Amino acid sequence: MPDARSIQRAWMARQRAWADSHGIELASETSLLDWRDNLLAPIASECDAALDPTTRAHYDLPEKPGRLHALGSGLALALNVFEPWRSRPSELSARVPRFFPADARMRFAVEMPDGPATEGPPLEIDLLIEGDDSAPTAVIPLFCEPFEDIVPRVRDPLGRDAGVFAGLDGCGLLARDLHCHPRRFARLDVGRVLETALALDRRYGAHSFRIAVLWFDAGGHASRRFQRELHRVRMRIGGEIDLLAATWQEVLSALLSDSPDRSETALDDGYSTRIRARYGPAARDSESPVRA
Repeated sequence: MPDARSIQRAWMARQRAWADSHGIELASETSLLDWRDNLLAPIASECDAALDPTTRAHYDLPEKPGRLHALGSGLALALNVFEPWRSRPSELSARVPRFFPADARMRFAVEMPDGPATEGPPLEIDLLIEGDDSAPTAVIPLFCEPFEDIVPRVRDPLGRDAGVFAGLDGCGLLARDLHCHPRRFARLDVGRVLETALALDRRYGAHSFRIAVLWFDAGGHASRRFQRELHRVRMRIGGEIDLLAATWQEVLSALLSDSPDRSETALDDGYSTRIRARYGPAARDSESPVRA
C-alpha cells in the first residue's frame, strides 16, 4: 500500500527524469532554476505577464523560489493542461462541462485580497474560470502537494478572529478549529480552501461562486485520507460553499480522448504527447467522466 512519502518520492523521481531528458537545469531535487522550463508550451502573453516574478515582487523570494519553480507544482500542471485550450472554450466545455462554461475565460495566478485583517501579500488563486452566465469558479489544482508534509492552517489573523468570516459562519468555525488543531488534517490544505472562499465571498458575494479541487488519485491510504478529509470539509461548510472535486485522471481522460462519440476533436498530437510524457505515470487510466 503506497503511503504519501513513497508516492511523492516516486513522482518526483519521474519529474527529475523528465527534466533531465529535456536538458532542463535543476535548482534542487524538487525545483527548477528557471520557472518557464516548467511549462510544456508557450503561453499567452497576458498569462506570462501575470506569472513573471519580475512583475510580482512577492512571488519569488531569493531564499524560497516561487511555486512555479517546483517540479510537483499544481499551478504548473494546470497551466500545462488547460492554457492550450484558452482559444477553444466551447471545445473545452464540451469535454469538461462541470467546470468550464462554453464561454469560459481563464485567468491564472489571480491576486485577490482575502480580508483587511490579513498580513503579507494577497491570496493567489491559481486558476479563475469566469463566464457570462455562470458562477465564477476558483480552481485549486494539486499535483504532489497532497503527498507532501503540510500544516493546513489558515493565516494567523484569520484563525484568531472567526468574525473575519462574517456571513460564512461554518468557514469561520473551521478556521478557528484549524488554528487550534491543525494536525486534524494531513493531506488537504484546508486553510487554502477557506482563504479562497473568503476572497471569493468578498469579491462576488455569498453563494455566487464555486471552488473546485483537482487532484491525482494515487491509490492507497494517502489518497483515501485525502478523500475523507475533503468529505469532512464538505460536511462542515457545504451549506455555504459549492465545493467541487474531481481527479486529474478524469480530466485528462476527457481532454485526451478521441472517442467517436465526441463532436469535437482533441488538440494536436503534440499536446497529448507532451502531457502523457510529463504526467502519464501519475495519471492512472480512468473511465469515470467528469460529471456535469
